[in-house]
Amino acid sequence: MGKKVGILTGGGDCPGLNAAIRSVVLTGVDLGWSFVGIENSFNGLFQRPISHRALTTAVVQPILFQGGTILGTTSRGNPFQYRDKPAEADAGNKLDLALEACKSLGLDALIVVGGDGTQTMASALMEKGFPVVGIPKTIDNDLMATELTIGFQTAVEIASESIERLRSTAESHRRIMAVEVMGRDSGYIALHSGIASGADAILIPEIPIDFDCIYEDIKEKMTAKLQSSYLLVVAEGASIDKGQQEHLETVTGSYKLGGISQKVAKHLHEKTQMDSRVTVLGHIQRGGGPNYADRILATQYGVKAIEMIEKGRYGQLASYQAGHMKEIAYEDVKNKRRPVALDNPLIQTAVRSGICLGKNLKIT
Repeated sequence: MGKKVGILTGGGDCPGLNAAIRSVVLTGVDLGWSFVGIENSFNGLFQRPISHRALTTAVVQPILFQGGTILGTTSRGNPFQYRDKPAEADAGNKLDLALEACKSLGLDALIVVGGDGTQTMASALMEKGFPVVGIPKTIDNDLMATELTIGFQTAVEIASESIERLRSTAESHRRIMAVEVMGRDSGYIALHSGIASGADAILIPEIPIDFDCIYEDIKEKMTAKLQSSYLLVVAEGASIDKGQQEHLETVTGSYKLGGISQKVAKHLHEKTQMDSRVTVLGHIQRGGGPNYADRILATQYGVKAIEMIEKGRYGQLASYQAGHMKEIAYEDVKNKRRPVALDNPLIQTAVRSGICLGKNLKIT
């Protein structure tokens, strides 16, 4: 008898989620399996009635190129992120609701597509005894134990194209242009898009900002090299000196990372008297359909997830390493993030190609 498998997407949306859903269903249908899509991440399992829909070949066949996720998602559905006892008790109750829902739907296994927070929830459900496998996604590319996550390559492409467009307007007005990109506490998007777009400086969370270093770089490039503009790519989690990150209040009264590019532009304007402007790319990096690289990666992850269920390899996350799909235990992933290592080859690539990283680094 064929298996019945659930799939959900959690955390922030990104290009490639639908491609992963499609791959899972098309691969499993060939085995005689059936699929249930859980709507709005784990919230769909917490709700009564359970929020779900059937996923068939006809439903998923057209969604390879489609952005977002047909199942919906949320980055606010993690009941395990709170620390006070009432919330912990509530988290336990919700976990029981999720387990009950999976059994009520007759699921044999659950595939969870998400980042560190979502996979932590998946791990907790696995510890309750329900079979779970994970697929990694986040535009930040900061999930442990995998080299590439779904959404990252498209986000870099979007950011790179946007930065290229800003160069021409910066040159026309002889401006300093600071472009703020996403990435949370890691600098992968900034580093990759900055190199791809020929940025003058790339500021990432892993390297505290030294304004004297940037100022000297501006002087050299604007005088000796006769540039008419200076373009910085700034990761939202970058920080000055002591590592204190900037946060902005949202319309709902909560706070999120952001605002560092304003501080950078203001400081450089005061130091150089050049007109300095800021562009925050924000959620445009998440929007639209996946590029070819993310479509391929998401398809690989979907096939791997089905293979893991076939072999009973539960409690693990599919992992992309050196061009191959592997498996990593949840214990090695949950509640962990992967920063850009200072020995990352792209750090040396940036330095040797004349890009300022906000600090004088040795060339090896």
